[in-house]
Amino acid sequence: MKTKVLCGIVALVAVSVLFGWYWDISFLKRICTGWMTMKVTTAVCFIVSSFLITMIPKSITREAIYHQFAVATCSFILIFLMVGTLWAKVLDVYIGIEIFMPNKYTDILPSTFSIFGFLLVALAGIVAIFNTRRCSGRLILIGKTLCVIGLVVTSGYLLDASFASMGFLMFDMALHASFLFVLLGYALIASGKKILLTQHVDVR
Repeated sequence: MKTKVLCGIVALVAVSVLFGWYWDISFLKRICTGWMTMKVTTAVCFIVSSFLITMIPKSITREAIYHQFAVATCSFILIFLMVGTLWAKVLDVYIGIEIFMPNKYTDILPSTFSIFGFLLVALAGIVAIFNTRRCSGRLILIGKTLCVIGLVVTSGYLLDASFASMGFLMFDMALHASFLFVLLGYALIASGKKILLTQHVDVR
């Protein structure tokens, strides 16, 4: 239940950001003037990630073939989008989802930390599909890492918000994006603990 609630909040905020980009509502995109925007690609990946993490506890049994397929598909989408985004950063070109939006902006590529975070979520999906004995521990570890990423960026805004607009590697993420990574991290931790409890019950 906790996982679904957290992932639901993540998806809801991400959808609101998409509306912000479509209707050019600055508050939804960046919260405060001068702060970093949450990119369209990032918002889409948050929606995919929330669905992926929600499916993880249901995908640990061999009979849950449809849930495993959903987790695998979401993991592939995240890897595809993030590897493409990383490639765009290297080549300095724009190949993200933003090209389909009516309003064009120059700052459309997700942050480096966002790319790393979503690749971790995809890794969590892959770990869940294989469902090894250490599956729950690895999911919890990935969840804690996501929490650290989000908290580090959030602390940057809290300590000195001006750093958030200067393009440093650690602070090139939107504030609400960092908050959503914390929520995804907690959701993964909750999923890992639920799987661990299930494994203990199966052993008994």
